[in-house]
Amino acid sequence: MKEKKIKKESALKKKIKELKKTSRGKAILRLIKWCIFFLVLFIFLAIASLTQPKNNIHKPNLNEPKEPSNEVPKEEVDNWNNETLTIETINRFQNYLSNKYDYKYEVTIKTEKYIYSGTKTKIENTGYKESSTGIIKYSIDNTGTYMETTTDRVIIDNLYEGLEEGYLDPIYILNILKVLQISRDLECDCIEPVYKANDSKNIYSIITSNKNITGINITALDFSYKYNLDFENIIE
Repeated sequence: MKEKKIKKESALKKKIKELKKTSRGKAILRLIKWCIFFLVLFIFLAIASLTQPKNNIHKPNLNEPKEPSNEVPKEEVDNWNNETLTIETINRFQNYLSNKYDYKYEVTIKTEKYIYSGTKTKIENTGYKESSTGIIKYSIDNTGTYMETTTDRVIIDNLYEGLEEGYLDPIYILNILKVLQISRDLECDCIEPVYKANDSKNIYSIITSNKNITGINITALDFSYKYNLDFENIIE
């Protein structure tokens, strides 16, 4: 038996010596060594995982702070849906409008449509008027209302053509809203809150963004006219 074992070992050594003589043989030997290494490593890790205690599973600590949730609590949703537009917000917006802002006013009287778009500052209001009669450029300052051409500046008195000028003045409209009951429009599927109010003549919709007013829509109760006022680039 011992003699057979010696013969086997001699044959293995002989085979290894033969492999070492060629580069291909040397590569085979290196591959065999790596296979043996990974096999031993696998066996070691398998034994270690089997002997590891199973009672070290992390249990939640009730005293640990919970990660913040993106879900808004129901009571906060209810408060948000019931909130009203405050006088403080209206007053703040009025102060902003005393500086500088861009605007676009669209007025519909039955089938006639007028569009006024421009920029208003503390000293001047300049823009363009579009109607069925064409497009004109205008400017308004403390000396009057003018139509501007490429060569001249002519005073005019029919810029608003009989429209309700007060409804084209956001300060005037905001003063009306201050005495009305304003509530969140829950029927509007909007990302930002939209508020509504009404008096004996009109329905008012107040559009907001980032807790500021960005538009006011005025619709007659008999739907005979509609004034849509949008504001942008307000200098606060």
